[in-house]
Amino acid sequence: MNDPFEHRAPLRIDRERLKSAFEAYRNRPEAMLRELFSLLLARNLGLLTPAPVWVDLPVGLEWAASEFPRHAELISQSSGWNLATIHLGSGWKPWTQAAAPRSISSDDMENAFAFDAMVQNADREADNPNLLWRGSELALLDFDKAFDYLRVHEAEPRPWRQTLGLQGLRRHCLFRHLPQFTENQLVGTIV
Repeated sequence: MNDPFEHRAPLRIDRERLKSAFEAYRNRPEAMLRELFSLLLARNLGLLTPAPVWVDLPVGLEWAASEFPRHAELISQSSGWNLATIHLGSGWKPWTQAAAPRSISSDDMENAFAFDAMVQNADREADNPNLLWRGSELALLDFDKAFDYLRVHEAEPRPWRQTLGLQGLRRHCLFRHLPQFTENQLVGTIV
């Protein structure tokens, strides 16, 4: 897969940007790191995700969204450094259970499903797929809830053994499009 962003410099994190970005996630500061880590890991493994970037939102930028009061409020609360992603381009459609595209290969769906299982992304269910597709391409979005279950079993020597069972992999939006695994067979092969 050609990465349209491969010419860009690697993402570098400095303490001031990180501190400022954490402040934007006041009630869930670890969510930003989950998002960033999962985006970079997915891209490194060859999955299609938007490229993460740092953006510095100036105070007063909310005027640009004055026609959308909720957006303007969010922007006004997010001045300073924020984690963002680069737009994937045009022609992308949201994944829906009712109209799942036949053009996406079963390998791509299995890889996306396995990645979400690996990073414990419990936020890609049928009613909230956070997937885009264009032709035969599948893009994964939204990882701020990755590693949700790890803290529950962090004292275990192999915490993933417990967490995979908690994820409810049957509810994943891609599960019904995969070969006929049972959840126990899938979890058993991973652990």
